[in-house]
Amino acid sequence: MKTQDKTSAKAAMRGFIDAHFDEQVSVLARLVQCPSDNPNRSMPSSRLGKLAGADRRKMNCQPGA
Repeated sequence: MKTQDKTSAKAAMRGFIDAHFDEQVSVLARLVQCPSDNPNRSMPSSRLGKLAGADRRKMNCQPGA
């Protein structure tokens, strides 16, 4: 990757983070409210996966995209 490409990629990443900062804070705030599934597995981790997946879809940020 050329230096210019790296610079552009970094700028794009910073722009995305800046544009979606409040959304990410909201996601993290909801995640920390979910009880841990360790050690008694009272809250399945699948709930956290669904929450994270819904937020990724909402922000058009799919794995491997």
